[in-house]
Amino acid sequence: MTDEVEYPAGALEKWTTDQWKTIYASWESGYTLDTQVDRISRNLADRKAALSHGGMPPGFDWQLDLIKAELIHESYIDRVRNRRAYNDTLDARWQDWLKVGREYLTGISLEGLRSIVLIHGATILATLTVVSGQIAAPAPHVMIAAKTMFSFSVVGLAVGVAGYSLIYAILDQAVNSIDPRLIRPMKHERYRSLYRYRTRFFARKAKLPEFLIYASIGAFIIGSILSCMILVLS
Repeated sequence: MTDEVEYPAGALEKWTTDQWKTIYASWESGYTLDTQVDRISRNLADRKAALSHGGMPPGFDWQLDLIKAELIHESYIDRVRNRRAYNDTLDARWQDWLKVGREYLTGISLEGLRSIVLIHGATILATLTVVSGQIAAPAPHVMIAAKTMFSFSVVGLAVGVAGYSLIYAILDQAVNSIDPRLIRPMKHERYRSLYRYRTRFFARKAKLPEFLIYASIGAFIIGSILSCMILVLS
């Protein structure tokens, strides 16, 4: 078992390590201690000046102590710079995601809703001319096919509108819930936890609207197939 090194009063290696542990822990929590970092730099510079003038007491390798302290100081500074660049990259990506969520994804959900309304709406209007009696004396199988397509289109329109409306609401809720979490200062771990939060959020909320949208498409396909079968086989 290795004995712990005993540091005399004024030794910088242990003092620099202890200072940086406090600074780094605070920094990871979102709060910087720049004045404390500056104080470490000044103390190292003062010690270097004192050594150059032979102002340190004998009995301890002050030069080696200074070298170790400088290495510790520089390694922590490099670690902070690298981590800050990483955090800035994550922050920029989240800001881009929020911008896309507000502009592009919301536009897609609205375009999808418009497409569903146009497709089912046009089908409903077309079949309604037959079902409502605007066409005089349609053949029985034509009436059955029109009623079949009309029924499936009404159902498809209802569930499609509900699905895309939910998608829009979920995207809006996701953006509004993540945006405040990016306000600094924030714990660094939260940048990574946002990915888990977003994944769980959409996994939990997106199942129902996805089902409704696919159900709307399925209703149109099934109604079309049944109507074609009625017309062809009759």
